Amino acid sequence: MHGAIQSYDDLSGAGTILGEDNTEYAFRLGDMKQPQPLRAGDRVRFTPNGASAAYIDVIDARGRAVSITDDNTPGERLSMWGYFLKAVRMSFNGNGRARRLEYWSFVLFQLLVLGVPALIAALVVGAFADQSYTSGSDSGFEVVGGLLLLVVGLAWLALIPARITIMVRRLHDVGMSGWLYLLVILPYIGDLFLLVVSLIPGQDRANQYGPNPKNPPHQDVSEVFA
Repeated sequence: MHGAIQSYDDLSGAGTILGEDNTEYAFRLGDMKQPQPLRAGDRVRFTPNGASAAYIDVIDARGRAVSITDDNTPGERLSMWGYFLKAVRMSFNGNGRARRLEYWSFVLFQLLVLGVPALIAALVVGAFADQSYTSGSDSGFEVVGGLLLLVVGLAWLALIPARITIMVRRLHDVGMSGWLYLLVILPYIGDLFLLVVSLIPGQDRANQYGPNPKNPPHQDVSEVFA
């Protein structure tokens, strides 16, 4: 059946399609044959499944499926710094999948961006702490070190959403629900579980959360639910 995207929300990854039978069908990003950027008004071809739509293709005016061409779609090849920036951009978006390289690139640069300045600031504050105690006033270096620690602390807080959503996408990559991230509230057990998830390979085919991030561009991922 043919229809058109009536609404779509990037954050939830859900939307509705108005079919040619004037019926509204709900869908999620995982129902797409080739998950890709969507907007209201896009023409689609789909298979009705009760009140939902499945096996959805975005089509052109001639009814042909539109190929994935966006740089941030499956098959992307970014540098480690590029993956870090991608994780930051997607701080409030847990949709899709994240391969191990993407996750550990974020972890590495988070350590460099936050850890190195924090270490320098701590060394500066420590080096001038005795001098300040003797003189009874803070030295300029100690003040600068304290301000740097404050900035690092704020940056750490700002990256919390990115840390959560990239782990959610890592869970998706191995075929698990992102809600399993809540296991982090369990001391030791939750952290160990998430560490294991961060190390194991993702599924080597498309799953309900999207196509394999390692796929070459334009690889056929139509059998999402096979």
